[in-house]
Amino acid sequence: MKVREKLERVPHIARATITWGFPLVLLLLSLLVPALRQPMTLASFGEGGLGWWLLVSAVIAAVWIIVEFVWSANLRTPVKVLQADALVGVMWACVMMSLFGWFLRGDDVRWFIIVPWLATFVEACVSVWAAINNAAQKPLVEPQRQG
Repeated sequence: MKVREKLERVPHIARATITWGFPLVLLLLSLLVPALRQPMTLASFGEGGLGWWLLVSAVIAAVWIIVEFVWSANLRTPVKVLQADALVGVMWACVMMSLFGWFLRGDDVRWFIIVPWLATFVEACVSVWAAINNAAQKPLVEPQRQG
């Protein structure tokens, strides 16, 4: 492997490592907000700035999903890194689904779980789709670059 190829892989691996932990960070940050620790009811939606905190969490999650998509759509991202990112995304989605189910089973769903739960599900779908699409396009684009 050439030195240039090794250097090109470093940002992808570093970026993937950082973003894999994002659902956990968002979940832990959501736990720090008292308004998001309330039980999930329609009556609690207007209390304590809950709508504001849900909006802030949703915007942060949307930025994360957009960064994931742009990175996954980059044709310079190695397919193995895309596959690992998609696998970790699906595993995080399974963990978050299990956590949400555990809260739902106990009839104790809190607001702090909603945005990270939805964000991981959307990110898993987007990263798998982008990885498949990116891998399928590489054989079509590579001859054009060389020619």
